[in-house]
Amino acid sequence: MNPLVAEALKRREKLKEAKAKERDRPKLKIYDCMQQCSPKLQPPVWFDSYVEALDNTIDEKGRPQEVNLTFSGPPQHGKTEIAKHAFVSLSQRAPGLSHAYATYNFTRAIQVARKVRDLCALAGLNPKLREAEGELNCDGGTQIRFVGLGGGLTGNPISGLTLIDDPTKDRQDAESKVIRERGWEWLTDVAQTRRHPGSSCVAMATRWHVDDMIGRLIKLFKWVYLRIPAECDSEDDVNGRAIGEALWEAGRPSTWLQQFKNNPYTWASMYQGRPRPRGEALFGEPTFYTELPTGGVGFTRGNGADLAYSEKTRSDWSVLLQGRRYGKKVYLTNEIRRQCQSPEFTDIMARATKQSRTLWLCSGTEKGTAQHIKRSVKGFTYRIASADKYVRATPAAQDGWNLGNILVPEPDSAEWVSDFVDEVCGFTGVKDLCDDRVDALAALWKLLGVSGIAEEAKDLNSGIKRAVQESRAQQIRSAFRR
Repeated sequence: MNPLVAEALKRREKLKEAKAKERDRPKLKIYDCMQQCSPKLQPPVWFDSYVEALDNTIDEKGRPQEVNLTFSGPPQHGKTEIAKHAFVSLSQRAPGLSHAYATYNFTRAIQVARKVRDLCALAGLNPKLREAEGELNCDGGTQIRFVGLGGGLTGNPISGLTLIDDPTKDRQDAESKVIRERGWEWLTDVAQTRRHPGSSCVAMATRWHVDDMIGRLIKLFKWVYLRIPAECDSEDDVNGRAIGEALWEAGRPSTWLQQFKNNPYTWASMYQGRPRPRGEALFGEPTFYTELPTGGVGFTRGNGADLAYSEKTRSDWSVLLQGRRYGKKVYLTNEIRRQCQSPEFTDIMARATKQSRTLWLCSGTEKGTAQHIKRSVKGFTYRIASADKYVRATPAAQDGWNLGNILVPEPDSAEWVSDFVDEVCGFTGVKDLCDDRVDALAALWKLLGVSGIAEEAKDLNSGIKRAVQESRAQQIRSAFRR
């Protein structure tokens, strides 16, 4: 036989064997991949939402589907282990795609590349790593590029996942506007331009600065921000935890986490996913408006209250902050702020809030007063505050005010605006002289913001359920009477 023909037949047989091997290889998702390649590793189930998002970058038929996500979680909880096993899983489930992993420098990227190579070997993917180029190739045609931020991806289109892991090394780099700009330019000019339709990009990082890559992706590109803090500080926690509950109690218990609270900046950034700790301004520059939306646009009215009723003197202020929700944006329309006794301000609220709901975030000792007001003011509701003022104000700041979703009238249009903006923008959560307006704003955002919409629907559903149950009970009683 002609030697050239024999060589061609030999190559064809090898190709058939490789395809058969690829066909028979199990298509494992991330947790399955961990069990296969790292059986001693405890699956980080506290990051289920993040794992699911990465799994969803490939559909059940092995086709890429677009996921754009920003994510933060505390250190030493398994984030990078998830990322490493994600690339192995994607190589098994959808061979032939090209991916990229980027971090703050090339040295760190290659350290991760070596570990991914070892995991791919355990999965039977026959990996080959060219360290100088930061390129890992596996059976089936999968290619993964490992680069430092600023590194090139020329000639390497991304058809699968781009995963950015900590674009800035530490606080010092994050505080540098030059370094932040460099990382952003790399993302927009290099990484994003190499993406194919259907490809995904996930950026996970320590939130050292409000103007970091994640902050810009949220504000400019409207990407989802998945924040899973070390200690629950919000009632809408993705894991359904109670305030103060640790993320991984068995491995990183609450008592152990307390040591990191000595540095508020580090705690807020590294462990809680919040770029502004107590002691620094929580609210950024305000977004002003000149006119309310018109043209038949529907809206919902609401009011946030902070009431100086319980064991307080006449010198304390009561505040009623009024607003309207148009779509996802809340427009502040008026502020009523008085130094007066409880009955007088209750009457003021009753007259000012006839066609709208009002929310007061009160303390446990103020519950009795709140119940009394509820009987006098139509639409008045209250919630027992389960966290301190700073934590209560954070959703209004991060999801509303700082993203331009809370809008304030132009200062010249109303006398109350200037003092209101000064108090809100000066709020730090540490020995503030005045914070009643911030509490009222937090209540208004909870009532009218995105989470408030869900809570309103929940209350409505509960009311319907109670009505149905009462109706059935009445039917049963009537049947027995007959």
